[in-house]
Amino acid sequence: MENLWNFSFPHHVRIPDKGFPSCRSARMELEINPRTVDQILILDCAGRMVSGEDLHSAKEAVEQLVSTTNAVVVNLEAVSYIDSEGLGVLVGIHSSVRNRGGKVRLAGANPVIKDVFRLAKLLDVIELHESVDQAVRAFRKIA
Repeated sequence: MENLWNFSFPHHVRIPDKGFPSCRSARMELEINPRTVDQILILDCAGRMVSGEDLHSAKEAVEQLVSTTNAVVVNLEAVSYIDSEGLGVLVGIHSSVRNRGGKVRLAGANPVIKDVFRLAKLLDVIELHESVDQAVRAFRKIA
């Protein structure tokens, strides 16, 4: 698979040999693996989206990725916890893509993370789907 996004990662982020680069630090608190499905950027997230160097590094890399597309699904199935800074990163991604006429959909959040989105009143702002497949199908309905 050809990497359609061209960007560099900070020095402490591991980049695998083939496919898309992975945003993963040595501590592996947060890992984000980009892939595409039907020209939709899927960001498979794993770990904890919490304040710190992992989140900051991932944010920089993801900002470069989403700057080139108008359809993004953030897969939260393997995210165990999110704090206010993690929410801020997701809102930033949403705003960046929306300002270019695109759409961001979230998928697979566990009940605790869904509750965080509800308490932050973000469920009216960013669509939350049960699965990546469901979020991708929602994009297909628009096209």
